[in-house]
Amino acid sequence: MAKTKLTLSDHFGTKTLYFGENFRFQLKILSAFFVIFLLVLFFAIFKLASDRSNLKELNKTLYAENLALKEQNIALEGKNEEVLAKLDGREDDGGGLDSDIQVMLAMNEMKKERKKGSGAHIAASEKTASAILSAVPNGLPMQYRGVTSPFGMRTHPISGVMRMHHGIDLRASEGTPVFATAEGFVQFAGGSGSGYGILVILSHNYGFETRYGHLSSAVVTPGSWVKKGDLIGYSGNTGYSTGPHLHYEVRFLAQSVDPANFMSWNAQNFKNISTLEPNVSWQEIANVVQHQIERFK
Repeated sequence: MAKTKLTLSDHFGTKTLYFGENFRFQLKILSAFFVIFLLVLFFAIFKLASDRSNLKELNKTLYAENLALKEQNIALEGKNEEVLAKLDGREDDGGGLDSDIQVMLAMNEMKKERKKGSGAHIAASEKTASAILSAVPNGLPMQYRGVTSPFGMRTHPISGVMRMHHGIDLRASEGTPVFATAEGFVQFAGGSGSGYGILVILSHNYGFETRYGHLSSAVVTPGSWVKKGDLIGYSGNTGYSTGPHLHYEVRFLAQSVDPANFMSWNAQNFKNISTLEPNVSWQEIANVVQHQIERFK
């Protein structure tokens, strides 16, 4: 039977090794596995390069879509600033009824302009709806015991002057747990030095923000990330308050919107939100989320 001879030489001398047919067979098998390994490695590198290229394209697409969302609101930005300047001016002074009525009229005009481009329902898949409900404020921030003061014009309980109420006041005994209504970053947490008292501000995706005022304490820190349903603080009676309650606000692109519409929003009535709150570009948000889901399948 033919044998394979291998001669090894070094400074100690020469040694000859003999290998049988089995060795040749094993060497061929080993070579075949090595070639297969190189092919797999090549395709893996090719796949990673392709995925990297796809991610770059996705980033470009998402950037373009974000720009499109901003451009849709650019025509309203000047009016937003005008309204917000009036609204913010009402936080710490008494003001007059005529001024606040002008603010409400301006807000109604903005709502009509946005409603022109808003459909009756959002076209979104179940996965898209679920993703939006995680990222956009919805549901109750605490155990519901009733509303003591709704969103809109009211007589201020301390100054006695008619003025705009940017949020909704929820009845609560002191120390009631308060939860995040959507995932996001903690923009502010602590004493506000204003009528809000101890305040938590959460910054959410797609231009949304929520505020939780008059807390007895906050349990989150600025810069931290919270998920929907996470504990963020406890209700209290701090700031300009006549009794324990939670002041809850929802804002979109820095404009106050009625929190009641978002508190009653859930998976069952998901598509109706565009009718309840036409100030938001709901279909554009759904399109961006749907695109993200499809690209990462």
